[in-house]
Amino acid sequence: MASDGHNERTTLSRDRSAHFFQRRPDHPAGCNGVNSKFAGIDAKFDAINRRFDDMRDLWRAELHRVEEVIDARLKHLEGRA
Repeated sequence: MASDGHNERTTLSRDRSAHFFQRRPDHPAGCNGVNSKFAGIDAKFDAINRRFDDMRDLWRAELHRVEEVIDARLKHLEGRA
């Protein structure tokens, strides 16, 4: 009997969820606000991704420069020995 009540609650919950998420013709702009917010969030994440790409390129260039300095010092030390 307890399982029947649980199944009824689950079915009712599923029905309410389906009703909530279905498109409503009387509210054509119902999801536009949410969609525009997600578009704004996507744009912010795109900007963050570009920033990470820029930082990665900067670090790569700096590490290459440090590698060249270390190689030059090593060659200098090897030449003295």
